[in-house]
Amino acid sequence: MSGWISVEDQLSAEDLEVLCTDLDRVFIAQQHNSFFTTGDYDLEYVTHWMPLPSPPTE
Repeated sequence: MSGWISVEDQLSAEDLEVLCTDLDRVFIAQQHNSFFTTGDYDLEYVTHWMPLPSPPTE
């Protein structure tokens, strides 16, 4: 799994669920013009994101 990616360096693909952080909390969110959670909570200050880990196989 790769590490955290700064939003200043690269944004995630649109509509792909990722982990993101505002340096205080970690969320599962999607990026589409801005980052938002599955509850449609718009995250105002996302600093980094990373792909979700793969689920366990067993």
